[in-house]
Amino acid sequence: MPARIMIVSFAIPDPGGSPLGISTHILARTLQAQGHEVLLVRPVLPQWLKRLGRRGRTRVPASYELDGVRILAPRVWMLPIGRQRRRAATHAARVVRLTHGPLVRALRPIMDDFQPEGLMVRQVFPLALPVVKLAEKRGLPVVGTEESQDDLEAFKAGTPSTQIFRDMAMRLRCTYAVGPQMVTYLREQLGISNAKFVPNGVLPPTPESLEKPRPEALAGKKLVLCVSGYYRRKGLELLVEAFGRLRERHADAKLVMIGGHGPLPELIDQLGLKEHVHLYGAVSHEEVRQWMVWADLFALPSWQEAFGLVYGEAMLAGCATLMTSDCGVARVVLANRDKLTGQAGGETDLRGEGGAFVVEPKNLDAVQQAMDLALSDAALRQVVAERGRRLAEVEFTWQRFARELVGDLGLA
Repeated sequence: MPARIMIVSFAIPDPGGSPLGISTHILARTLQAQGHEVLLVRPVLPQWLKRLGRRGRTRVPASYELDGVRILAPRVWMLPIGRQRRRAATHAARVVRLTHGPLVRALRPIMDDFQPEGLMVRQVFPLALPVVKLAEKRGLPVVGTEESQDDLEAFKAGTPSTQIFRDMAMRLRCTYAVGPQMVTYLREQLGISNAKFVPNGVLPPTPESLEKPRPEALAGKKLVLCVSGYYRRKGLELLVEAFGRLRERHADAKLVMIGGHGPLPELIDQLGLKEHVHLYGAVSHEEVRQWMVWADLFALPSWQEAFGLVYGEAMLAGCATLMTSDCGVARVVLANRDKLTGQAGGETDLRGEGGAFVVEPKNLDAVQQAMDLALSDAALRQVVAERGRRLAEVEFTWQRFARELVGDLGLA
């Protein structure tokens, strides 16, 4: 049954093509494709920020449209988003005082005009409180979602700020978390019993990308791909060291690393890998998905990863994928392995029986072993890639997320 759904988020793409909040935009498009009417609302700071000691101009229009999705960007005098995040876990009451009233005043006329039948906030704190306050007066359901494990873990059990966060979340129909570990933290550490695991979706490769040949310089090579910003917990040094150990055994292999690099150039130089490892900075999302189609193996041995949509994208692109058991997506892979084999197989999956190679976190030898196996056995790579693709088609789709949302809002 078609419904009017309003989604409020600080992160929604602007007309200039910024990828910020692209997942919210894709969700809106998916809901519209299912017959629903969707309005995205992105509260932004006013154009001139003199009172906050800042200079510059906000270029986001007050109203615009992207790929058929209507977006409103009301100007709100509130604490800047970065400061909200930094102070949320320690000064939640102050953040609420500085944001709640302005957000209520900005959102009220929008809700009066659009008349939504259900709402979603893409960041519980501090958006949930003003949205729920307005929704409750109209008898409307609200669902919220949290996407950052780091933001959540800043809230410690028993603190006044955590109690404020908990009270906000418990006024929602559900609090979505994109990773299983996040659900556990929300329920067991913060006492948010309505937490629910609902992973974001990923986009499949385009038909054009499936037809496009590799660059000539990579023809006939075994291509290992890694896409990530640089953080210590991403395990990028571990990946480079493991790849370096395999240089002689797999002389035809190349490692392509896209994103942030930190100290990696120095490490690559020290290990004598300059001819074997290629570093690229930020590239478009379309280019990343193209590299995933070309790659023989996607490898990112990250730990403390709430979910890791990049793994789902690689799997959906038909690329064999290597991850650690500390990633949220690994929980889905291991559960699939147990389902396919009919028995519990432990916390790792070194042969990719569940649809990806899953290794112990922070274990250099395990990363090397799994990578060696994947690069040595083309048939196994193909089997793992196909299992992963089938799993991603079922578990990591925006269509599933949209259906879940509509159902939890009671609008199905």
